[in-house]
Amino acid sequence: MFLLHSNNNPRDNNTGPRLLFFFVYISYKSWETINCWYKTF
Repeated sequence: MFLLHSNNNPRDNNTGPRLLFFFVYISYKSWETINCWYKTF
C-alpha cells in the first residue's frame, strides 16, 4: 500500500526500480545459497 503513495514525492521515482533490483538480487543470492547447500548434501 505504501508503494502507491510514493508517487507523491518526485524524489521517490527510483523506489520502484530499486525495489525490483533488490528483490532480484535477494532472490539470486538465496537461490545461490540453496544451490550451494544442495551441492553440499
